[in-house]
Formats: sequence, C-alpha cells, structure tokens
Amino acid sequence: MATYGSDEEQLEALKRWWNDNGTSLLVGIAIVLAVFFGVRQWQGMQLNSSGVASDLYQQIADLAIANTQQPITEQGLVGAQAIFATLKNEHTDSVYTRYAALAMASFHVEHDELDMAAAELQWILDNPKIGLMTEVDEELLLTARSRLARIRIAQDMPQEAIDLLHAVEPGAFAGSYAEIEGDALVALGQTEEARAAYERALAGLGTGNPVLLQLKLQDLGVSPLGSSNEPQASSTTAQQAASTGTQAVSSDPQAASTETPAASTDAQAASTDTQAASTDSQAASTDAQGSPNE
Repeated sequence: MATYGSDEEQLEALKRWWNDNGTSLLVGIAIVLAVFFGVRQWQGMQLNSSGVASDLYQQIADLAIANTQQPITEQGLVGAQAIFATLKNEHTDSVYTRYAALAMASFHVEHDELDMAAAELQWILDNPKIGLMTEVDEELLLTARSRLARIRIAQDMPQEAIDLLHAVEPGAFAGSYAEIEGDALVALGQTEEARAAYERALAGLGTGNPVLLQLKLQDLGVSPLGSSNEPQASSTTAQQAASTGTQAVSSDPQAASTETPAASTDAQAASTDTQAASTDSQAASTDAQGSPNE
C-alpha cells in the first residue's frame, strides 16, 4: 500500500484518483438518481392511471346496474362502447379494462352480437398481462374462457368450445367446465360422452343448482337414481343448452361487470343457467368486494 509523507502528497494522490475515477463515479450517481426518480414518477403515473381506469369502469358498471331487469338499450350500448374504447386505448394494462370486457361481452350477447361478444372475451385471453410482470387473476381468465366456450356452442362451433375448455386446468371451475363440455358433446351428437361429462359436473358442482344437470341427464336417458333408461324422443333440455348458455352470458353484467374486480371469486361465475329463468346452473361471479390493485 502506498504511504504519503505529507498533506500535500495525500492531496495530490486524491486529485489523481479523482481524475482517473471521478467521471465514472458521477455518471453512476446520476444513473442511480435517474432510476430512483423515474420509478417514483412511474409509480405516481400508475396510481393516477388506475384511478382514471376505475372511474371509467364504474361508468360501465353503472350502466349494467341500471339495466338489471331488461337488456341494455341501443343508446346505452353505444355509450358503453365509447367508454370501453377509452379504456382499451389508454389503459390497456389495467385489470379494470379486463372486467369491462366481460361486461361488454354480456351487452353484446343481449343484442345477439355473438361475434363481438366472442371478440371481447378472446381479447381477455390474449392479453393476460397487466404490467411488465403481472397477470390478471386466474379466476378472471377461467371465467372469460368458460363464457367464450358457451358462445362457441351457440355459434354452432361445439368442437372449438371443447378445445377451449381442454386448454387449461379448470381448478375450482371443474364442475362448470364439465357441464359446458357436456352441452358441446350433445351438440356433436356424442351422447355417451355427454352423459359422462354431466355426471362429472354433478359430482364436482360444489355450489349451484344441480336440478338442471339432473334434467339434462334424464334427457339423455339417465334416471335421477342413476339407472339408465332409453333416451327420450326429444331431449329438449340438453338440446337447448347452447341457447341457455348465451342467456347466461348476457345476464352477467349484473354479476361480472357490476362486481368490483378485486376479489375475482369467479369460480362460481361460468354461468347462471336455471331452466326456469333461462340462466345457467353455475351462478356467475360473487365478486362484489373491493377494487383490484394493479
């Protein structure tokens, strides 16, 4: 180690070190400060963006609440589309935009615009990221997938519906997914496979009304006690599954778009099909809790 005999020598050594290293040190400090203040500014912008997205989403939720007893009007749909366009264009990474897309799909189903409804649900599946490293809740993606599968059945695309359902592990949605698969198999004329799917759905139903599933099984020749009978001449319940499935999606503004997205407990959200009310047996989401953190 070098030693210095006087203050002048120490000062000269410091000057030489500064000349050799001072510029890189200043650059390093500048980079650290830039990153620090850049992150703080980005966080502030994110918080502000989240607040704006929340307000826009609430406007769509209010439209859904105002139309709980009847389909949204044409004027209301146009207004919702304008709000949603702002969300998509200016808040693409927001979770509120994904929940708004669920509501928009429901509005489109109410107006028999199945292609547009499918497009909104597919957009959710194609855009799971809400930021650089964060994805939306898995329940939201599973809900969007199940509703898209129902629409595919209504569009006479049952095999596409089955492919959608088989592409992921359904988790808590197992009962709902099995029922939708049964509806698709009925549409394909695969009666035995449909029976097995409905039985899996009934076993894994968890919550919801099992009556519709029992009726679908009876229409396929399975008695309430599980013994097999000859299939009835007209299996009306099973053949109406696609129609009631789209009605379940259209009833979702009250269950999916008016919910505050935070709790995302959509494991019961695939459908609300009771036969009497033309809504699916898997009651739509129960997430009416707080707002999500982005």
